[in-house]
Amino acid sequence: NSVLTSNYYISDVTAKLKEGPFEILVSNQDDFLIKKSFKSVVRWFDKPKSLIDHESAIRHLRFIVGEDSIRKLLKSSDDYDRTLHQFWRKFDPSPATEFNELMAEYYNRIDFCLENFSTITGLKGTETDRAKIYILNGKPDSIERSSNNKGKISETWRYTKSQIIFVFVDEKGTGEFVLKSSQ
Repeated sequence: NSVLTSNYYISDVTAKLKEGPFEILVSNQDDFLIKKSFKSVVRWFDKPKSLIDHESAIRHLRFIVGEDSIRKLLKSSDDYDRTLHQFWRKFDPSPATEFNELMAEYYNRIDFCLENFSTITGLKGTETDRAKIYILNGKPDSIERSSNNKGKISETWRYTKSQIIFVFVDEKGTGEFVLKSSQ
């Protein structure tokens, strides 16, 4: 009552493979003398921009490791892609797959800071106080913007789960919000 078929379904193949080309060999014989080859490519379509340059991505680890660790990573190999993935493997919430959700979230936060926190004086978004807080804590639950008693624009970020409040003030009117207090 069985029907011979040539159809195959492989679920979550892209999460289980590294980016790049791959080949699947299929055979109905143990010795694979007669086989069919299927070639394809795994691409991370919404890959964070800050992950494209692996050397730069290693340098962006400064929010979670010290400069000595970054220097060691950069000196350990010329293959920065492999070095970066080895670093993140120890933090991978799903080690059975190649996709590391925590690494993706970290670099999505880097991208957000680069796009949203740069100043009119040319300071990169990842070099600001707001970036440090955003990268380490994620998106605040609420942001209140007002002016303080000196007429300077201030932002108050609230994280309800951890009950932390950060207050930033743009002292110079350049978009560089400096952390003034945290509670």
